[in-house]
Amino acid sequence: MARIITKEMVLEAIELARPTAEAILRTEEAIWGPKVVQGAVSIPGINDLIRFIYSGEKNEPWNPAWGIFENFFDIVTEKMKVVMREKMNSSIIAKLMPWLLKENEFMYAGGAYSDEIGATASGARGWADECISEVIISNIKMLARLEAGRREQKDLMEI
Repeated sequence: MARIITKEMVLEAIELARPTAEAILRTEEAIWGPKVVQGAVSIPGINDLIRFIYSGEKNEPWNPAWGIFENFFDIVTEKMKVVMREKMNSSIIAKLMPWLLKENEFMYAGGAYSDEIGATASGARGWADECISEVIISNIKMLARLEAGRREQKDLMEI
């Protein structure tokens, strides 16, 4: 038997969150410029980040009025380092415990952490990024619980 949480399960959780994320990205108060969020998920047992992109508008070009083009995956990766190290959401760290941040780390919200699962997003307002990250983590936990139930019904109790 394989671990309960798999890469395929994470990809399914990301897709389940897509309608919510895209609705958030179509809400003007949730964005500061682009209607795009790039993100990543970290799960136990897989060293590589599982990346995703959501867009509230298809094929939206970068508008120079938003500033210099950002590679949001770079920011997402840095957010992930912080949430996994500190084992808490990045908004809590940024607003309440900024002394936990190290040189070259960001005081950005957008990263969520729960029970060894991390998800980070970047591109919208920090609270919107973090909401999207939370939805993905909730989906992963739900799918893991469903898988555990299937295994229990088959009396496959050993991981």
